[in-house]
Amino acid sequence: MLARRKLWAAVGFLAALSAVGSLLVGHAFFENLSLNNDEAVYVLQAEMFAGGDLTLSDSLHGDAFRPWMSGRVGGDRLVLVEQPTLVALLAASQLVFGTMRIALALVAALSVLSIFVATRRLVQDDRIALFAAGCFALSPLVIVQSALFVSYVLSIMLAAFAIAALTRAVDEPTHISRKWFVLGGTFVGLVLLTRPLEGIVLSALLVPWLWVRGGDRSRTLRALPSVAAGAIPWLLVAFLYNSRTTGQPFTFALWTIGGDDSFGFGYRAIAENSKHVYVGVGEAWLALRTNLRAFPHWIFAGIVSVPLAAWGAWRLRQRAPKVLLFMLALGIAYPLAYFFYYGNYLIVGGRNFYGPHYYLPILLPTMVLLGVALDDLVRRRWPVIAIVSIAIVSGTAIEVGDKIEANKWARNNIAEEVAVVDALVQEPAIVILPAGEDGPYVLHPRGAFRNSPRLDDPVLFAADLGGRNSELIERFPGRRFYRFIGRNGSNEGPRVEPLEIVSSPQLEFRLDPSG
Repeated sequence: MLARRKLWAAVGFLAALSAVGSLLVGHAFFENLSLNNDEAVYVLQAEMFAGGDLTLSDSLHGDAFRPWMSGRVGGDRLVLVEQPTLVALLAASQLVFGTMRIALALVAALSVLSIFVATRRLVQDDRIALFAAGCFALSPLVIVQSALFVSYVLSIMLAAFAIAALTRAVDEPTHISRKWFVLGGTFVGLVLLTRPLEGIVLSALLVPWLWVRGGDRSRTLRALPSVAAGAIPWLLVAFLYNSRTTGQPFTFALWTIGGDDSFGFGYRAIAENSKHVYVGVGEAWLALRTNLRAFPHWIFAGIVSVPLAAWGAWRLRQRAPKVLLFMLALGIAYPLAYFFYYGNYLIVGGRNFYGPHYYLPILLPTMVLLGVALDDLVRRRWPVIAIVSIAIVSGTAIEVGDKIEANKWARNNIAEEVAVVDALVQEPAIVILPAGEDGPYVLHPRGAFRNSPRLDDPVLFAADLGGRNSELIERFPGRRFYRFIGRNGSNEGPRVEPLEIVSSPQLEFRLDPSG
């Protein structure tokens, strides 16, 4: 075993490295957010929370300022779809530190810690746990996702803490295990509150794991009320949040935005104005194998991780076969669950920018297997260590370049659009944005152009409603009006064109020839 002080110093270093990496990557590549428009929804929702609001005024925003992924609910309200866990953390970070990125950095650091404590508890080995945490911290998928305003890293952090606490509970004598069962249930409840599907999968796997680990079915059954005592308060928070936003405790915000976002196969649409996409078994199978094939390219050691993980599985079979079965169950269950969700088909295109992010939960079993393999490696003779180390470094280095270039391209395109608006738009103003493929919304497809929750910015961004754009003239008589025009496939860059108000019985816009 490693000396305790050195061990925790190493874990602390890896956690700090991930926190700093989150801040640096966020500043270098995602200062104006990414191509994933879920980010903009999280940020806007966090701004609402920071201002004391859970919903937006529908009459204030209307169709012209309606944010992407918002649903209309009874009365005069718009509700955004993201679950409240990360949103609340981002809002708290904004209020305390003046930036939401501190929350992302803290989540990144704690996620490394969670992988360490979960692996340590599962395999009872400090060095394997340290290797697993290091592989996690150095995986491109974690580095990129920890810099984005999305909840995938938070979810795996909570899941890993749940596994660590509940595994410790069954490892401890009965008279002192109850507090660990309650703590584990608390983390399970938080996963359910953060990403419900992943929470359901985790819950389904943890019950048999507790039975297998402890070897006592009756003790497992007696422990379930303690686990429930930790989880149920967070489920009540979810229902209370639903009541305050959608008006119904069992109606989630995602179900209010129209379209058809249900599980299974057929025609699906993410929102009421979105085009329908057919996803059958063939499309689901394509998404599964495409995203799984991309997965090794986004973790430490790149494609070399595949034989390493296989070797780790072989060694773990000899060392702890029950743990191996649990790791395999985790690695199979999450992709299987997402097989029936059409969103897994939609993320195929984004995998080159920020990885197959729905599969982030299978990082835990993958890191455990890599940790076992690396622990075995350092026990070998130096020629073997040298050869495998060179392969690991090469496999990691090979994968970095294209990911940097892809995100630099996206960053530069977004920054160019922001710069054009900043340079040419004179305040106070309204900039009309072209509608995306999913309809006229603000935040999609340009998350960088975001309004404050109360629409009190000197420059406001409005969705293009065609003939209804003239309604904005009467509502905002003192503002200048512009039309934003993005790239259209030619070499011409984005531009902003001033609009002139034409006096007539029916007010309308036309291009201002004076510029």
